[in-house]
Amino acid sequence: MSTRDTHSSSHDPDDDSNAGGEASQQHVSDSQRLKGDKHLTDSDFYYLCRLVYELSRIHLGPHKKELVAARVRKRLRHLRLNSYAEYRAYLQSGRAEAETECQELIDVVSTNFTSFLREQKHFDVMRERILPEWLARRSASFCAGATAVAAPSTFRAWSAACATGEETYSIAVVLAESFRQMPQIQWYVEASDISSRVLRWARRGIYEDSRLDVVPQEWVRRHFDYGTASWEGHLRVGQNLRQHVNFHHHNLLQPPYPFAGNFDLIFCRNVMIYFDAHTQAELIRHLTSQLAPGGWLLTGHAETLMGIEHTLERVEPSIYRKPHRRLR
Repeated sequence: MSTRDTHSSSHDPDDDSNAGGEASQQHVSDSQRLKGDKHLTDSDFYYLCRLVYELSRIHLGPHKKELVAARVRKRLRHLRLNSYAEYRAYLQSGRAEAETECQELIDVVSTNFTSFLREQKHFDVMRERILPEWLARRSASFCAGATAVAAPSTFRAWSAACATGEETYSIAVVLAESFRQMPQIQWYVEASDISSRVLRWARRGIYEDSRLDVVPQEWVRRHFDYGTASWEGHLRVGQNLRQHVNFHHHNLLQPPYPFAGNFDLIFCRNVMIYFDAHTQAELIRHLTSQLAPGGWLLTGHAETLMGIEHTLERVEPSIYRKPHRRLR
């Protein structure tokens, strides 16, 4: 589920807005062709809102009408349709292409704002508390020998709503640095998003070097490859990180998930703000079920679980933890 807007001047192979020549002229003529019925009626808007909600559970209120109109207009141009009414009819046609278009609709209306080490405090807590406590528990289990329940030797994290991958690779680089002198520790990051478009960017793992200005340069040198020739000014995530990361196209609200649960850490940030209260509660139930005992859930700084029934312990704002199992 994308809920974050990425800012990069790198060319998006799926975006025809940068095309020149004939394509540019077609863009202009299509825009002119739309002027005859440029307004999104309330009826068509509420139909699109209901459809988006059914497909993704993203809640689009009346204040989003202009945004929806602007973003869906791109699809009208692509499909060479004259009006929003024609687009609605296309979606309702029952044709195979209409089902594919539903995914395109989700892609254009979802917001994908993300950046490396965004909301820095979460990564500080990860380095200074979450990972040291996980290591201490593992060490205590090892020292106790056969009398203790063995702690896992693999740290597993989930970047839920990963967008174009900056959060995912930020988690990966922190794990790589934290466990750099501990080759016996295995770690993996699963990442998922509802948008197939942003996942293509995430899997590619290529970013303008300016987007990594917030990442310590020593980390960049160790974990990213510098582009040359036509890729000068870009960085690609190194294989030493990529081998630990898996991307999945999946809706957060549609379990079962394409990976096993029992995560030590879940990042699900700036996602709940796009859902209604009922959907928020449902999401938290799903995420909690995927956490290992003692596992951590990090939400966006503007998000809270207040008013939501849940079983997590609040550590501090936007940081929650699943209780450890208690021995009887």
